[in-house]
Amino acid sequence: MRQIPRVTALSRRSLFPGGELGSWLARLADTGVEAVQIREKDLADIELLDLVGRAVEAMAGRGQVLVNGRADVALAAGADGVHLPSDGIPVAAARRLAGEELLVGCSAHSLAEIDRARDEGADYAYYSPIFESSGKRPIGLPALAEATGRGLPVIALGGITIERLEAVAEAGASGIAAIRMFADPVELPTVVAAAGRVFGQ
Repeated sequence: MRQIPRVTALSRRSLFPGGELGSWLARLADTGVEAVQIREKDLADIELLDLVGRAVEAMAGRGQVLVNGRADVALAAGADGVHLPSDGIPVAAARRLAGEELLVGCSAHSLAEIDRARDEGADYAYYSPIFESSGKRPIGLPALAEATGRGLPVIALGGITIERLEAVAEAGASGIAAIRMFADPVELPTVVAAAGRVFGQ
C-alpha cells in the first residue's frame, strides 16, 4: 500500500548558497522528515536526474522522495512518487506511466480540481495557498476544511509555519508541505519535530 507523506519539505535550490542542495538533503534526512519533493523546474533532464538520485541516496530507508512533474525521472532515479502541477499531465496518464507502486499526487486550487484528482485516482492533493504566500491570495482554513471532506487526503501548502500547524490539522488536513519552513538547516530539527508531533509522524 502506498503511504501518503504527512510532512514534506519542498526543495528550492535558489535559497541556498550556490544553489547546492546536498548538505540540506543530508541534514533533512537526519531529522527524520517523512518526505522531500524535488521541485527544480529549470534543471536540464540530466541535472534533475542526478539531483533526484542524490536525494534518493540521502533518504534511503529514512524517507520518501517525490519528483515534481516528471514520472519518467522518478522511475529512472528510483524515487517514491511523482507530484503533478495543476497544469501538468492528468493523474490517470501519470498512473499509467508510473504503475501502482509509485505515489501520484497533484496540486489543486479549487474543489473541482480536488474532485478531479480523486476521481482520476490520485493518492493525495496539495491544496493551496492556505495562507498568503508569494503574494498569492489565500483560500483560508474554511476552504481547507471543505476540501478535506471529499474522499481524498489533502495536504496543506502555502504560508505554513510552526505556529499554524495546529490550525491546519484541526481543519482536517492529512499533512503539510512547505518550502521556506524547511529552508533553514539550523532550524530543521525543531521544525520537523513540531510537524511530526502535530501530524503523528
